[in-house]
Amino acid sequence: MTICRYWRMAWVLVAFVLIVRASPVHSEPTLFFDNYCMGCHDATSAEGGIDLEALSIADWDNKSTSDRWERVLKKLRKSEMPPPNEKQPSSEERETAISKLHESLIKHSTPHGSVLRRLNTKEYENTIESLLGIDFSVPDEFPPDSVQHDFDNSAAGLLVSPALMECYFDAATQAADGLFPPKKNRVESALFTVGPKDFAFAETAGRVVGDAIRLVARTPRVGNSCIWPEKFEARVHGKYKVRVSASRFAPGSVAIPFFEGPMQLRVYAQPIENDERKTIGTMRKLTEFELISDKQTFECEVELRRTETPVLYFANALISRPTDHPPKDHLKTPTYETLIREMLTRDKRLLAVWKDAEIGGGLQRGSAWANLKKLRNSPKLDAAAIDTSKEEIEKVVRKLVKGIEFVDPVFAYQLFEEGPAIDIHWMEIEGPVDVIESLHEKKRREELVPRFMSAAPADAAPKDKVEPIIEQLLSKAFRRPATDADVKRYGSIVIGHMNSGHSLEEGLHLAIRTSLISPQFLYRGHRPGKLDDWDLATRLSYFLTGGPPDDQLAAIASAGTLSDSDQLVAEANRLIDSERFHHFVRNFTGQWLGLRRLEDTTPDPRLIAWQDGHRKGMIGEAERFFTEILHENHSLETFIKPEFTWGNERLLNEIYGLKVKIPNGGFARIEVPEGARFGGLLGQAGILMATSNGSQTQPVARGVWVLRNILGDPPPPPPPGTPTIEPDTRGTKTIRELMTAHTADSKCATCHCKIDPIGFALENYDPLGRWRTHYPEWTKNEKGQPVRKNGAPIEAQGEFTGGMRLKNVDDLREYVLANIDQFGVCLSEKLMTYAIGRRPNYAERDEISRIVMANVSHSNKGVGFRDLLLELIQSQAFKTR
Repeated sequence: MTICRYWRMAWVLVAFVLIVRASPVHSEPTLFFDNYCMGCHDATSAEGGIDLEALSIADWDNKSTSDRWERVLKKLRKSEMPPPNEKQPSSEERETAISKLHESLIKHSTPHGSVLRRLNTKEYENTIESLLGIDFSVPDEFPPDSVQHDFDNSAAGLLVSPALMECYFDAATQAADGLFPPKKNRVESALFTVGPKDFAFAETAGRVVGDAIRLVARTPRVGNSCIWPEKFEARVHGKYKVRVSASRFAPGSVAIPFFEGPMQLRVYAQPIENDERKTIGTMRKLTEFELISDKQTFECEVELRRTETPVLYFANALISRPTDHPPKDHLKTPTYETLIREMLTRDKRLLAVWKDAEIGGGLQRGSAWANLKKLRNSPKLDAAAIDTSKEEIEKVVRKLVKGIEFVDPVFAYQLFEEGPAIDIHWMEIEGPVDVIESLHEKKRREELVPRFMSAAPADAAPKDKVEPIIEQLLSKAFRRPATDADVKRYGSIVIGHMNSGHSLEEGLHLAIRTSLISPQFLYRGHRPGKLDDWDLATRLSYFLTGGPPDDQLAAIASAGTLSDSDQLVAEANRLIDSERFHHFVRNFTGQWLGLRRLEDTTPDPRLIAWQDGHRKGMIGEAERFFTEILHENHSLETFIKPEFTWGNERLLNEIYGLKVKIPNGGFARIEVPEGARFGGLLGQAGILMATSNGSQTQPVARGVWVLRNILGDPPPPPPPGTPTIEPDTRGTKTIRELMTAHTADSKCATCHCKIDPIGFALENYDPLGRWRTHYPEWTKNEKGQPVRKNGAPIEAQGEFTGGMRLKNVDDLREYVLANIDQFGVCLSEKLMTYAIGRRPNYAERDEISRIVMANVSHSNKGVGFRDLLLELIQSQAFKTR
């Protein structure tokens, strides 16, 4: 050993003595790293990014220092280091080193809670609704919340930008307007012009052709048959002038030679953020126009409520789904079956091509029509040989009606080209020309304003009412008793406004706006260290309900008894059983289980005729499953191997292969049959789809998800420059072959030896979570339509940590059950991160681990998930900022 090397090692030993801070220091822990680690983790080698020499003298105030020492400790505890092929320490040596490093990490743990925790968008909306009693949602331009530590309510991600601050100013005015509306003369009229490309529309609802957007169909859902301005919403409830330039497009074709009578263009109203999957009958009708000539311009004055936008609908379009739930004034046209029959009877060439067409998920709308049209118009088609008998036509009609969900969009594309259709050239919206207060708003305000002003005597002079009202407002807004200084400051704002000639209501409007942009409203947990009763009430309420403390919880905080464990548990139980608890379930499961990704995922149409009911079924299953485990206090094992699940018909029948009937399109609880492949977190379709890309499975994504969210052992990010796995690259056909080639690099192998076996164990689930035994192999028939056949068999086996063999998901499930404490710690850390808005530090995670171990050890004595959650709420981690 060189002198330089000698002194370098000497400094490492001295540094480690300082790290463990033990007196006297035994020789074993200080020699441990010299004997077993420095060969690979000195400044020269630093394998795996761990340089123990640099780490030994790193600043403990830097969070990355404790993070790296935790990585070291984790490797030691799992006996992953030193590697099996290197010299191994004795059990006593390893345990001594682990103990000393653990003590040091405990000693240096700090909350790292210096960043103030802002309300996220949903919490902000819920808080304003609770404070003022109004219905409130932020404007569209609100910046989205960023995600840190897997959740969008983490303090580190909730920073304030200038753009957000500007949005807060506007939103505060909007909220105050909800209680004390502005005078009419405060709203200026504006003109909004909508061109063909400025409408929102689905692929089959409209199509831009030249200087117009073309409408051809009316189907059950708003999104599939209507168009509306993409960027307009009424700023206030009022009267607006609407002008529409439209024309008929009915050139006539063999299949549909003419359109009889006027075309009816209806104008409806719906909120700009309304669910596009709702039916036409749910919208409010404004007016109706008749198109009788080539091009006409219509003008009308309509009432639009705040956030509404005008919606255009071709009310007597020929394409009309038989499953439509029409409005009362629905215009009757030939049934879908009749329309098809008439088209095929008139156009025998169309009959011939539809006769041979394969109906299914591979029928690709526009491209399918292009192929059909090419065949229909082909000179090779022998028109004389076409069987146009009534029997043949009926046979084809039945086939098309049966496959309506696939066929209907193709007919829409035919009508886009051949008519009949309505062309919308432009729309203008001017207003508001007058402001309207709806009866609902008036009645609601008649209830809310007296409640808001209830702290002051009704017969008191206006200025004498100010301080009592302000004290009540600020105490609720700031979630703790308002100080005398705050009451005087905000009261002076109101009085000053009144002295300038404004009313009490206008002064309170200004006070509300001011309070809603105050840091005391926008942030929570201002005080470091242990939470007092008020901050504890705030944390508990936002954790379990997504909103501020209600009156009962605030009263208990005021009495100073919430920090009593029995009282805290009682309030937690009350909130868990309250109606507001669904906010927690939706937001926590949506992020922990990745269900939010389903809102932006549409699977490959070759796999399924995707409907919104599938998405609702997947999300509803996970939420109801989680809720029952918590409410009924089931054991942690229930998450992995349950005897029940929840679902709607779409999920249970079309994804899980059952045959159930559920009335009114609702959800039902069912028993998981013995040997079923669905059920539990490792077999829920929503999770499996969220970890796929909609067309192919992603074993790496699934493996990482399980490690991160079930086992609590997330792998580090891939090294910079690591290529992504592209399908079918280099001639490989199966994902296993592809990943074998991808992970040949030793830099990848360390993590992928844990990731890949888990991902492979889940390969029997397709991108939708359906069970399969073979990979699909797609080909095309002579008409260019996709055809599926079985490809290579699924190989789900793999070798997991410690040489354990996983044959399939059943083995993976048994592994998790055998290590249920590991899952319990993972879930508990997720819950705590969501609750406190930061990642728990080492000492807090050690406390969580001890709580879980105590819970698991008593799991056969009736201790379940609810018990665990209540223990976490009583922990020091929960009670500390």
